[in-house]
Amino acid sequence: MEPHTLFQQPTTEEIAARLRRIRRAKGWSLGDVELASKGAIKAVVLGSYERCDRALSIKRAIELTTFFDVPFSTLFEDTSENASPNTRQSAAKLILDLRALKSAPSGDRMYIDFTSWIITQRSDWNGEVLSIRTSDLSILALLARSDCESVKTYLINHKYLLIGSNLI
Repeated sequence: MEPHTLFQQPTTEEIAARLRRIRRAKGWSLGDVELASKGAIKAVVLGSYERCDRALSIKRAIELTTFFDVPFSTLFEDTSENASPNTRQSAAKLILDLRALKSAPSGDRMYIDFTSWIITQRSDWNGEVLSIRTSDLSILALLARSDCESVKTYLINHKYLLIGSNLI
């Protein structure tokens, strides 16, 4: 008799697929990772983890998630677009400049924390820009105790929102 569990644990194949998804979200090939890590992460070894040909230790998983600059929990939680229909609510409308947000003053911590949460939810680890949806702007407005237009204006004035021909 199998014990009843409240939580469904990921399989090794799912963890391997998440590792591959993280690498690909960064736009890196296996060889790119080896070069960027200065040989600390061998392409053949990372490929073996991604194919489940080699066991991934906790120590190595921490090293990899640190290298990819993603939360460790990303390997164990399904944060893909397929995980929740709510992540596909509306098309991307606004582009946040994550580089600008990284140097934001502490008073803008709410925006930094919110974008970090979105990045984790969507497994969007490219690190430079983030598309936010109308629903995301509504949540930001709620958190800021303001309205969407005021938040949008604030983001534009502080150069957190990229402005281009079709971005706003």
